[in-house]
Amino acid sequence: MNKELFKELEDLDKKISMINDITQVLEYDLEVNAPKKASQERSKQLAWASLEAHKIASSDEMKSLLERLGASEGNEEGFGESDYEKALIRERFKELQKALKIPESHIEKKQEILTTSYEKWVEAREKNDFALFAPYLENVIECLREEANYLKKPNQSLYDVLLNEYEPGITSEQLDSIFEQLETSLVPLVAKYKDKDVKTDFLYQDFDIKKQENFSKQILREMGFDFDRGTLAIAVHPFTISLGGDDFRITTRYTDPNLCDPLCSTIHEGGHALYEMNSAINEIKGTSLGEGASMGLHESQSRFWENVILKNPSFWDNRYEDLQSKFPSQLNNVSKTDFVKAINKVNPSYIRVNADEATYNLHIILRYKLEKQLIEGTLKVEDLPEAWNSLFEKYFSIKVDCESNGCLQDVHWASGLIGYFPTYALGNLYSAQILDKIQQDFGNREIGDIIKSDGLGEISKWLAVNVHSKGRIYSPTVVLKQITNKDLDGNYFTQYLEKKLEVIFD
Repeated sequence: MNKELFKELEDLDKKISMINDITQVLEYDLEVNAPKKASQERSKQLAWASLEAHKIASSDEMKSLLERLGASEGNEEGFGESDYEKALIRERFKELQKALKIPESHIEKKQEILTTSYEKWVEAREKNDFALFAPYLENVIECLREEANYLKKPNQSLYDVLLNEYEPGITSEQLDSIFEQLETSLVPLVAKYKDKDVKTDFLYQDFDIKKQENFSKQILREMGFDFDRGTLAIAVHPFTISLGGDDFRITTRYTDPNLCDPLCSTIHEGGHALYEMNSAINEIKGTSLGEGASMGLHESQSRFWENVILKNPSFWDNRYEDLQSKFPSQLNNVSKTDFVKAINKVNPSYIRVNADEATYNLHIILRYKLEKQLIEGTLKVEDLPEAWNSLFEKYFSIKVDCESNGCLQDVHWASGLIGYFPTYALGNLYSAQILDKIQQDFGNREIGDIIKSDGLGEISKWLAVNVHSKGRIYSPTVVLKQITNKDLDGNYFTQYLEKKLEVIFD
């Protein structure tokens, strides 16, 4: 392969990545610092930056380089020799095809639709009135259908096109099978544990924010989060964002009434950040490959730290006394056992982001089913609240009390992120399967023993080598197969969860 040609491709890719980083800076500032009236002008700035990246990705120069490097529909990896070369050629070719198929006018129109849609969602959520948001959601749905039609391959569904933007290679047919199995296992499991007498009132007190932040930062450091390359800030909705190869921002919030929620949010976002930090290394740093392989694998890392590690009883063996010392009046009369039960309580509730580990995937399955129907046209936007409420009651045996606790609670559809929700559930499944491999590699020991004996740092190093360092060189299915030598199997998650709940509550 001509190495000089590949270097030219690499330089173009890094230029696109740099523009995307600048876009992320603008988005981060909008979420964390910008005044309320900045959104309209910021949307124009974001649209301009997206268009500039689009121009490079679809330029004649890019097309010529990829042709000379042998990339084609039948051979997306072209003449690439190393896995890195093959991956960069493949990803740039895929992006070229996408850029050539989507008109620039659609990109600008989409940005405007999503900006307006977001603003109307905020208003509708505040006023608890879905009807205010409905026509704008219809615009989003139509826009995404139009985009999917530009990109779809023969015999590919419109929903699968959108799904593959976040989880390459998986189909809704596979999800239907996986989620049906999950639903069958989780509904009775939730019913079994939801009525356990678990006291949680001590979590709902006033806890000094600075002390919460200090405790969270201490855990982040143990996880391997590098504060010379990353920061922690406050936002309305916790998120992680990469502004460059050595600039990773995580945000959290302290407005939730439960002490566990801010801690979980911070550690969750820390898991995302570690994936990005450890991907931005060696030759892939600064390229489009220096990030997570998919949103599902990304979620596997954040939810691994939040649920598998943070909520494990052994995690608190050497840390609960420290937490008590920070909040003596609130926690001194609460035993470690009662604290662990409280943070693992199975408690069906309206809000997805605060859902416990057993009910969380049911929240996702509900959203998956509804968004797929919206794209397929079998569910009208105006009928969404009724469909949501009916399915919610089926899963949780609770009637939805208001739309802000129902179909208006999430920002995803307003932001055009249809196809994104399934990756949250896939993250749980990936994390459980990866956990099984970790336990094997640490001498067939339970994760609780590994936490106590080896520490968070050793677990983090294992993840960095076996998951993070691969970046986007391989697809998520290939990464999982490389790690576990098996395809995705949802049974790992249900077995993990059943065992964990039995140990804590039975």
